[in-house]
Amino acid sequence: MTRHQNATPGETSVQIVLDRLGRPEYALLPVEQFSALVLLARKGAGEALPENAPKGEIIGFDAMLDQALEFLDRLPLPERDEMTEEAAAIAAYDAAKERGEESFPAELACRLLDGDNPIKVYRQYRGLTQKGLAGKAGTKAAYISQIETGRRVGSTKTLRRVAKALAVDLDDIV
Repeated sequence: MTRHQNATPGETSVQIVLDRLGRPEYALLPVEQFSALVLLARKGAGEALPENAPKGEIIGFDAMLDQALEFLDRLPLPERDEMTEEAAAIAAYDAAKERGEESFPAELACRLLDGDNPIKVYRQYRGLTQKGLAGKAGTKAAYISQIETGRRVGSTKTLRRVAKALAVDLDDIV
């Protein structure tokens, strides 16, 4: 993701490249400004500057960084919120992946969002029949059918066993 900062006379023109979490990762600037920055760093390190080094005021790194951050602050609020929401989703995914948590295909998520019964969705995803799930959960296939169709709610005890048999959290099926 890239954000541009337009320069006014006397300012640096910086292009900020954001990482997947929406944080500034790279700052791109014109070559002459980069050269000036290198010269400034060399001067700060006590090196002698070449004879052909540009004279006059050279914008410092801190000033360039401040300008880039000011630019990010000026992004329209909806755009920043969108970046923040996307960054949060990516961070949650990365954290779950690091913890070794299972990920599910988009089709499964779409079925859940469409209102399909979660026990049925996860059961079919796991390749189980109602009888197979009932056997793993220690209940009867007819009871699983009644829960999936909404004719019965299912006791907390049974739903915990069903969740365990499906290898999901209880919250995922209720």
